[in-house]
Amino acid sequence: MGKTLTFIPSQRSGLFDLADQNLNSGRTNISMKLTLVDNTTGDGEVNDTAEDNISFLLMSATDIAGIKPGVIKHMVPAPFARDAETTKLVHLDLHDPSLPWRYTPEKNVGGNARPWMVLLVGTKNEIQIQGGIVNVVDVVLSEHNLKYSHLWAHIQNCDNVEIGRILSPRGLSSKGLLPQHQYVAVLVPAFNDEGNDMWTVGGTAVTRNFGAKGVLLGFHSWEFMTSESGDFETLAAALKFPPAGDIGKAKLYYRRHNAMDNFQINEYLEIRGAITSLQKEPEQQQALKIISEDLKILNENLENTIELPDYGAPWLSNPDDFKIGWPADLNEDVRYRGISGLGLRMGIEAQEALLDAAVQQSGALREAGQRIGNLAMGLVSSEFLWKRRMPTDKNERLRILGPMMSRMLATNGGTVMKNITDNNPLDSALFSSSAQRLIRDRSAQTRHITDGGGGISWSEFLTEANQFRTVSEHPPEDLPHINNIAKEMGLMPFEELLKIDVKVLHSIWKEIIAITDDFRSNYKAEQIKIRILFKAEFRRQNAEMFLKKVSEILDILLIENKMRCGGIETIQKIGKSTNGLVLGFYGDMLEYENNKLDFYEKLWQELCRCMGKGFCIKTMSPKKDISAEQICEDLLGLIPSPLLPSKDHINLGQLSDLVFNAIDPRNNDSPAIRRICDRLQGADCTRLVRPEFEVGLDFPTWELLRKYEKEWLLPGVNSLDKNTAVAFE
Repeated sequence: MGKTLTFIPSQRSGLFDLADQNLNSGRTNISMKLTLVDNTTGDGEVNDTAEDNISFLLMSATDIAGIKPGVIKHMVPAPFARDAETTKLVHLDLHDPSLPWRYTPEKNVGGNARPWMVLLVGTKNEIQIQGGIVNVVDVVLSEHNLKYSHLWAHIQNCDNVEIGRILSPRGLSSKGLLPQHQYVAVLVPAFNDEGNDMWTVGGTAVTRNFGAKGVLLGFHSWEFMTSESGDFETLAAALKFPPAGDIGKAKLYYRRHNAMDNFQINEYLEIRGAITSLQKEPEQQQALKIISEDLKILNENLENTIELPDYGAPWLSNPDDFKIGWPADLNEDVRYRGISGLGLRMGIEAQEALLDAAVQQSGALREAGQRIGNLAMGLVSSEFLWKRRMPTDKNERLRILGPMMSRMLATNGGTVMKNITDNNPLDSALFSSSAQRLIRDRSAQTRHITDGGGGISWSEFLTEANQFRTVSEHPPEDLPHINNIAKEMGLMPFEELLKIDVKVLHSIWKEIIAITDDFRSNYKAEQIKIRILFKAEFRRQNAEMFLKKVSEILDILLIENKMRCGGIETIQKIGKSTNGLVLGFYGDMLEYENNKLDFYEKLWQELCRCMGKGFCIKTMSPKKDISAEQICEDLLGLIPSPLLPSKDHINLGQLSDLVFNAIDPRNNDSPAIRRICDRLQGADCTRLVRPEFEVGLDFPTWELLRKYEKEWLLPGVNSLDKNTAVAFE
């Protein structure tokens, strides 16, 4: 399904609607009527009110000396890009969608709020930055007329994820940026310390008004270079697709003349380059036969004469005995003999480079042999230790190998340890070094255990830790719980006493749980695709989306059931209950299983308080030094939540076998073998024997062809026109 993009012109607080037209030292002045209501009953009854007019100043551009680099999400073109398209507008994206207008010292007028900072773009000669001070020529300021700056910023909403964007209008009036030029983009304030425009444009004249300091600050800058004129669309439209013709093919003339013998050969052949045409080769067997017969004469061995190269020697004692195959092709087919001559010449010209490559390859071969030898010795030693020291009990094996699960990557993302312990009774802390020391046999902590003779059976301990313990909806009757006391006194249960409809709360609770589980599943699936560098931002964005979605749905459910509290306030209160960081709480809830269960428990408590708090406060008659509201908060938090679905037990035997087999050094694909073999490219280390020097050499021969016989790399390439696309092989 495609993504939905929505663009919003600006986003500002409603306080700016109350702003005065007059500024105070460059800051916006707000005057408003404030009403205070004294309401201690919690049921909406007003006891007393007080109201007065207040005035205060809002922070503005004059208070900002710089911005942190972390507020910037994305820059286009990217810093140091070498191929920026000339027809695209330069811009940057901000994590905070409202930041471009937050410090604008102006009143909201018709939704056309101007941003308090703008993006200037110019060539390196037009914009120079030193020590955070921007020196800019008038032509750049003229292209960035602040009168129209409300058109240079907007908010982009993509599937409920919002970003702020500031773009530069440079290039709109001149049909794009200059091709193949070095450009500088810099973010600067648009208002000075008096709240006026930093510069004004009148016709061709530019008036600078940089304020008391007389300088233009640069908040953030980067450089890039443009490509050739146009963009992908214009370049694609300019492409031509002519026939390949003779490109990739060369003409070979074989000429020999002997006047004394009245002998003359003048034949023409077509020969292909390293990169060649897709066309079929022409029929030229007659010419090849004539030339081949003549080559047989020239290939004869004659004393005291300079002969043609005899390809095949010294590997073959007599290459002429081979009538078919590569010796015959190289010696008797003039096309292959000519190409072989090119290779022979390049081998002579580049003999030093070829020798260096051979020395480097032989050195790497020695190092590879050393690593393979060390690997073989280590595997033999590990195999003996594995047989002698590894316990036969599977739980004991898990005690030894279990901590390694925290370093094993799971196929569905994260580590094996996290995937195992997140949705099961076992806790990852059981496999920590601290737990290993704490419960090892006959330690200071365990030596006084009489049943085990001063020791703990890890196998039994792990089996016991793997049991899921359910919590009853109400405590046993023999415990002094408030409902049990009420039962003994012949009173109704606590929930009924406070007029709490548990069925209604349970229905709301289950619906929010279902939404949360579905959201977490999608989050986990998408998280795998995100690079580690952007995981924190991905988590924060999803926490915001979850907060908004669940708040809206809970608000509807509470209104439908005539409950006084709001969904947004309830979800915010739960998020602040741990450390006051709402997004941090819900980010952890999406990430970790225990935090999810904590959210469910707190949600139930808040739903109970929402339904019963008003009635509880009315019926309470506390003493003067005791708050009825606090008592009700505490009492309503004691109502137990319904049972959550239990975690699945782990098959400890199966888990032990999987970890055991994954690490077993006796396997052909053990971690040690994979780690060493993956690093040795071009050498077979699976047989655990030293590799031999191969006849082949890892050398890019096409570089030699480009250097010494460039025309043979692709014959006729210089005849191609610009913007031409031709297929070769």
